[in-house]
Amino acid sequence: LRSNERIQRLVYVSCNPTGTLARDAAMLCSPPTKKYPGRPFKPTLSQPVDMFPSTKHCEMVMTFDRMSVEEYEQYHDKE
Repeated sequence: LRSNERIQRLVYVSCNPTGTLARDAAMLCSPPTKKYPGRPFKPTLSQPVDMFPSTKHCEMVMTFDRMSVEEYEQYHDKE
């Protein structure tokens, strides 16, 4: 996903916000590495969804938008 510059927005639906969402958000939003090249994404919207009101379980819908070149250069070292 990170290396495909045509992807500008992701909508991520998670049933495990403290586990896989946290792990994947760190990968999507971190600076480029050999393993994860390409400009990072940034979280732009999050919405918890309580599909099971009688439990402690909660889903999370999160939107990630790719950083623009200008944003990336402002916050990260130029290569």
